Amino acid sequence: MTQYVCPACKSENIQRLSVVYESGISNVHAQSSGVATGHGVRVTATTNTTGTVQTSASRRAAPPAKRSIIRLIISIGAIFILINGFFAIIISTFWRNSHNFAELVVFIAAAAFCITLGARWLKKATHYNKNIYPHLMREWNNSYLCNRCNNIFEIKPES
Repeated sequence: MTQYVCPACKSENIQRLSVVYESGISNVHAQSSGVATGHGVRVTATTNTTGTVQTSASRRAAPPAKRSIIRLIISIGAIFILINGFFAIIISTFWRNSHNFAELVVFIAAAAFCITLGARWLKKATHYNKNIYPHLMREWNNSYLCNRCNNIFEIKPES
């Protein structure tokens, strides 16, 4: 008996996850147009739509994602702006005479906080991308979907 069977229901009707994922993604390009008339005026409109359609099976079979460094940078920037904005409002409300020094202190503290937080998140993301992601990708490449019972399972390659 072949090793390529579902361990749950013993069906041989299985597909590699990468195949399920790729076959469930379609690029779409549609063009529609319309005509309206009234009061002696004729109006024509045309619209183009492009995008990607993905089946739910394809979403379920998606490969693991790497941690995005760009998202990390954007998040840290947003946190920095929010901290500075929040404290700028507080400082301008309560400390009207000495707000320049206080704003500088808040700016430096927020920058230090964001740099520390960013370094920590960057370290975690780098660790994940270097150490955990390759293992998850290897598992995904060896995983199958049973078309009978919807079980996802891994078949480890023989050494």
